[in-house]
Amino acid sequence: HGTMWLFLPRDAWRTILEYLDMKILCRCAQTCRLLKELALEPRLWQIVDLYRYRSALNKVQILTLIQRISQLHTLDLSTCRFVDDDVCREVGRSCPQLQCVFLFDCRAITDEGAAFMIEHCTQLVHIWIERCKMITERTIDAMARCLPLLETASINYCVLVSEASIVRLVSECKNLKRIAMGKLAITDSTIQAIAVNCKDHLRDINLGGCATVSSAAIEHIAEHCPNLEILDASHVGRILNPAILAIARSCSFLTVLDINGNTSILDTTIKVVSQSCLLLEVLNVSQLWRLKNTSISSCFNNLHHLRKFSINGCKHATNDCFTLGSHSASLIELGLSGLMQITDDAIRKVTAAAPNITMLNMSQCQELTDDIFDIISESPMIFQLEVLNVLQCKLLTPEAMRKFAVKFPKIRVKGVWNVIADVNASREDGDDVDQLGGMM
Repeated sequence: HGTMWLFLPRDAWRTILEYLDMKILCRCAQTCRLLKELALEPRLWQIVDLYRYRSALNKVQILTLIQRISQLHTLDLSTCRFVDDDVCREVGRSCPQLQCVFLFDCRAITDEGAAFMIEHCTQLVHIWIERCKMITERTIDAMARCLPLLETASINYCVLVSEASIVRLVSECKNLKRIAMGKLAITDSTIQAIAVNCKDHLRDINLGGCATVSSAAIEHIAEHCPNLEILDASHVGRILNPAILAIARSCSFLTVLDINGNTSILDTTIKVVSQSCLLLEVLNVSQLWRLKNTSISSCFNNLHHLRKFSINGCKHATNDCFTLGSHSASLIELGLSGLMQITDDAIRKVTAAAPNITMLNMSQCQELTDDIFDIISESPMIFQLEVLNVLQCKLLTPEAMRKFAVKFPKIRVKGVWNVIADVNASREDGDDVDQLGGMM
């Protein structure tokens, strides 16, 4: 009776296999001929994420895998060190139906491979080539020329890309909804071209670290892109209060706003943001040292959908800003690093009102004492917390950190004492790669 399962109809097996991930499919393929045939059917391999195997896969394995999955529509090769132009060309030849590709930090890729892949995968809708530092305007021009369906273009840190090629891209790709250009040397004229060409359908723009962008560019976005949902304007040094006020008043659908490091932003501006952008889920106002309790408290009170909130370095914040209500249960990440004036009472308020926090950053909070470990361990938050950062909190003792870390080993504690937590995360990449043998 142990082999009765082999007589299941093939359609039944196909239904079962649809629920399995890539690793389990490879294990099935190594058991018998029947399961190898069924587990390696191309329709089960439309989404392939090789990120978790990135340190162990070699170039031959990657090429062999790509050759065998012609119906692939999503491929993640991020940080795989052997991904180069040969791999990109093989993707272009073998996967013409590809719709989404992640090539984050694949630094060996040049225009030769990237342009070839783009020219042959003309159904691409989403492309991430962040930190591919040899990519130039040739690849961007190929995207503009060959990808009429393109909705997402992420070229953060591709520092050789020219402004003219970005303008051509937004002019030709009429469906573009998301564009990321972090750390590029772009000027206001490029941002204006994006705002004018993308208009109502622009949902996400990343300008993080673009030091040459000014307030005028942000105001263009506010004027032309009322449906914007995500804006990363962190460390854009010349953004003034009128630009953020324009965003707050025009972009009512905003769910993510990152203005970290823009030190000219006033307390009153953030208060307007908290009263106007009521759908915000992620708000980063770190290093805005002009902020006071009034605006921070307004964010806690008005933003009922807030999931991630970072006020790191807002040095005027005190215990009084923590006016959290019942809606604060939606918070999962909270950044309080460098708040020199907060005490254990602030943490007590947070743990009482936000039981679902998974990441709590309290580094450099110099007034916190060992009592915070008892406060956290006795609160409902202890069942959800995954990361606790207490680096450079001078009143905390190694003994208290050690006791807490030993008692709650699944919580990753960052502090003076080097804690190795969550043994489940210590999995060897090589063990998982062996399971890919069914595809190689």
